[in-house]
Amino acid sequence: GLSGPEEGGRVSYHVRRRRRGTMTDKSTPAAESSAVLLEFSSSIGSFVMLSQKGQLFALNAIGLSRDFSKIVPRLNPANFHPVYPLVVRVKPSNIVLVAHPSDRAQAYFLMDLKAGPTKKTVKVFQEPVEIIVNALEDNLFPILHLGEIQKAVLHSRKNQSPLSVPIRYLELRDNLPATWTAAVKDLFLANAESSAEEKTLRLERALGTLQDAMKTSMFDHYLAKCMWLDSASGYLGKLSFDGMAPVFHPFGPGDAQSTSFVQSLAKKPDGAFEMRQEFANVIPALVRQHPWTSPTLHIYDEDFRTKNKLQEFYSLYQGMRALCSIGAPVLLHQGQQIEGVVPVALLRPSIRGGDITQVSVREFPAKEVVWAQTDF
Repeated sequence: GLSGPEEGGRVSYHVRRRRRGTMTDKSTPAAESSAVLLEFSSSIGSFVMLSQKGQLFALNAIGLSRDFSKIVPRLNPANFHPVYPLVVRVKPSNIVLVAHPSDRAQAYFLMDLKAGPTKKTVKVFQEPVEIIVNALEDNLFPILHLGEIQKAVLHSRKNQSPLSVPIRYLELRDNLPATWTAAVKDLFLANAESSAEEKTLRLERALGTLQDAMKTSMFDHYLAKCMWLDSASGYLGKLSFDGMAPVFHPFGPGDAQSTSFVQSLAKKPDGAFEMRQEFANVIPALVRQHPWTSPTLHIYDEDFRTKNKLQEFYSLYQGMRALCSIGAPVLLHQGQQIEGVVPVALLRPSIRGGDITQVSVREFPAKEVVWAQTDF
């Protein structure tokens, strides 16, 4: 799986320890020539990289010595963490990047083509950006694996052959909102098209666009459709999001449905609603281990789960539907920016209503969360 980012900076990988007195000793002219680093930033550096620990990162530059003894990548500090929960797998491609650390840094691509039972390899006369754009058009996100580059360098050093590195594809979830996928494509293009001087700014901008698209979807498309209880005033209402800052709008007396709903809830002598709290939260972010792209409802109270035969994690839709069999689920507005989790409360229907009334009261807060597609 993909994990957190590595620190930026310069990392030097020595392929094999040199022995004193050989032709590769630094004191010899041959050693001085072989120690010169050739820049492959416009070829290898055009691709997003994957480390052995499953971390995505970009390169500001990458140098390779002529004798394959050293790789010196300069890591870009941009944090690719927002991309990780969108990825489902890494899969092979039919393209190999070939690099020649000769007098000048030459690179080209080989592509495997199949026609029935036959297979042939052809040289592709395309720039790295063209290879990347073609893949993105098919919703494939090309990467290079740093570990495979290191293995290829060892092989090339041993056999004095060109460096051959297979291109891999990241495959994203197939149910992502179009704005999210477009933002990831822009991120990969920013990496491929940018010079070292502008790459950090363009990557940070693209990552910010992705994060904003994800927040907008989570808030406007999901949380804004829930019913909220304002902790300070005790009023029920809806939330809108002005620049991601929540704004609470209490129900007015002119809304007949919400007025009838409020009148059908059980209340304490002081007028406050009878409710159960501190048993569940809503996580307004994509959680990598779950297949849905909506917020996640986490029922963390084990005794409550056991008593009511509930699962620990649900999509927002499925979780709200499950809670409707117990009470009227609402989210708690606590007057601050929504940075982490959102507490859930269950309001109790009044015992004065009949069975049908109680069912309708329990289900009323979730009515706008129900989608035509139930796999969210």
